[in-house]
Amino acid sequence: MAAALGSDAEPERMDEPTHYILTRTDSPRELLWARLQAMHLGEVLGHRIGVASQTSADLVSHEVSLAIEPAAAREPGVIPRCPGPFGGTTIVLLPPDLPPMAK
Repeated sequence: MAAALGSDAEPERMDEPTHYILTRTDSPRELLWARLQAMHLGEVLGHRIGVASQTSADLVSHEVSLAIEPAAAREPGVIPRCPGPFGGTTIVLLPPDLPPMAK
């Protein structure tokens, strides 16, 4: 492609990710959320994070956990704002019998 554009520059080679977020399904919404989280974590950790579906994943790599502890969820920015047509609102549903310290 570089030659067709009249450039001698070699394209920048991107290393394959060695860490992946595995989604449970191939739903577009779940994949979007996973990609957003992978971009954020990649910036924080300093290396690429891939996204793959557990239904199609045959990877030799490390799975990245997205578990959020209740105390961490209180910190600003830990739970991302919802992208798309929902106006940026995140709704977190908690079971009614959850102890106060876990909320």
